[in-house]
Parts: sequence; structure tokens; C-alpha cells
Amino acid sequence: MRPRKAYAIICTPLRWKVNKNTKRVVILAVIAIGLSLFLYGENNLITVMRVNVESSKLPHVFDGYKIVHLSDLHSKEFGREQKRLVIIIENENPDLIAITGDLIDSMRRDIEPVLSLVK
Repeated sequence: MRPRKAYAIICTPLRWKVNKNTKRVVILAVIAIGLSLFLYGENNLITVMRVNVESSKLPHVFDGYKIVHLSDLHSKEFGREQKRLVIIIENENPDLIAITGDLIDSMRRDIEPVLSLVK
């Protein structure tokens, strides 16, 4: 009879020796990257919020009336000639479009993005 062979595979987590300063740098880098992604998203993504207003004081002609309110665009471009923003507005099929708030940013005084949207 031949002797049988058995193998054992031992798995252990890889342990790196990292000093405290390296850990701090890595943690700060992860926080900085996360914060940067959050701020980029807040400044570059379009947020759509739908609000239903019900009141007995509204005249009947406003029943089903839809208003799109644009605010705080800050000279931002959402695609060529604001195409992404225009598509979202068109899909809502509004009766009225109200443009208020900060359309032009104090840091970037370029008025072209706003003008292309209004056209």
C-alpha cells in the first residue's frame, strides 16, 4: 500500500507594518477624496425635487398646474448648450418656468451658460 499524502493550506490575513504617521496620511487622504467627490457631486449634479401644493385658496384654474423652478445654477454648464438641463425641463412638461436665485457665480461671471438656457 502506498502512503497517502495530505496537504494543508493555511490562510492568514496579510499584515503590513504601518507606522502611525502613514495611517494618519491614509485616513486623511480617504477623507479628502470622499469630501472632494461629495462637493463635486453637489456642484455638478442636477437635483429634481417634486412638491405638491394643495390649498383651498388656489383658484380652480391652477388645478394640475405645473411650475419648474430653477435656482442656484451658478454659471454652471450641464452639457452643450445646457442640453441635460433642458431635457429634464422638457420631460416635466411645465406650464411655467421660474428662474430665480444665483444664476451667475461671483467667481465665474460667464453669462453664456445662462443665456443658452434661456434661449
